[in-house]
Formats: sequence, structure tokens, C-alpha cells
Amino acid sequence: AAIHCWNMQSGREEWTHDEEGVAPDFAVSGKWLLYTGVEKGRVQLMARVAEKGFGAYSIETKRPYRDYVGAGAVILADTGDDVLFAVNPEKGAPAWKFQTHDKLVSRALFDGNEIYGVDAGGGLYAISPDGKKNWGVDLDQPCVSSPVLSGGHVVVASARGEVFGVKDGKIRWKTKVGGEVEFAPVVAGAALFVLSNRGDLSCLD
Repeated sequence: AAIHCWNMQSGREEWTHDEEGVAPDFAVSGKWLLYTGVEKGRVQLMARVAEKGFGAYSIETKRPYRDYVGAGAVILADTGDDVLFAVNPEKGAPAWKFQTHDKLVSRALFDGNEIYGVDAGGGLYAISPDGKKNWGVDLDQPCVSSPVLSGGHVVVASARGEVFGVKDGKIRWKTKVGGEVEFAPVVAGAALFVLSNRGDLSCLD
């Protein structure tokens, strides 16, 4: 496997680097490119200087990181287990980790002030950028789609076809749509679109 970097203006390849194995998920934070690779047979979170491509450091992990999200000074990631990790790309070290009740199967969301994550059992969490829990609510339904923000609410669609609007740790509204939902809702202005697994498209306002 190899990583390639192209100049977006000229289309010219700037650098390439061969790897033993690379997970298909990357994050760019400032000057850093972060990804999961294999080094000497061990799974590592790798960091490279994005512009030049040379390696800076690696952090050993038990399983590949995925679902990278920038959150201020840290990069969030998970391994499909019940822990949300934060890595400080400047220091090359883990910053904190947050334990959830069930495994994480969707990407977290950062709104500039808080981090929102939902686990497979329907636990929705608001976390500060330094890893402290601000609030949590149990939606009591399996969830696999990522949360979004709409109208000041954290919106989550469940695998049972219900959509929840949560604010300050309380469920403010919920509604039923057609069938199971695995896709994250899409926000367009004041409208919220939800696509079910069977192809039904609902518009909420």
C-alpha cells in the first residue's frame, strides 16, 4: 500500500510513501497528516508532515483508529469499541479517552464548543474538548448514524426509524420516519432530510 500527496492547484504529485498496511481513513490537523498504519508488524497511529511527507512519530494502538474528527487542539478517533480517543497531534501523544456504554459505530461531531457522540445502544453524549462529560441521554434505541446539528438541537436518527432532537441533555422532540435509518440526516437551511434504508426520504422542519 502507498500514500500519495498531490498539489491541488497543479495536479502534480508532491510525494509518495509506501506502507505495510494503511487503514482507509485520514485526518489533517494543521501541518499533520494522521492515519493508521503498520510498522514492524504492529498497528500504529502514524503522523507525517503533510506538506513534505516525512514521518514524525507513531503511537502504538491495539486496533486501527477510524472516523477521525478535528476538535480544537485534538483529533478524535475510535476503534469500533466503546472508547472515544483524543490525540494531540502537536505533542504526538494521547490527550484523553472517554468511555461509552456501548461500542461506537458512527463519527463524532464537534460544533466548536462541544463534542457529540452516539453509541450503538443509543447513548448520546456531550463532551468538552478536554474530555469531560457535560451531559448524556439514553435514547433507548439502537443507533448507527452520526449526529448532526439543526435548529440548536443535536439530531440523531435511530435504527428503528425514529428521529430525536436533543438539547441540553433532554429530548425536546421525536418523530417517526419510514423504516430503519443508518444514514446521518442532512441539514439544508431550516430543513432536515432523513433517508431510510428502504429509500423513503422525509423532510422535517
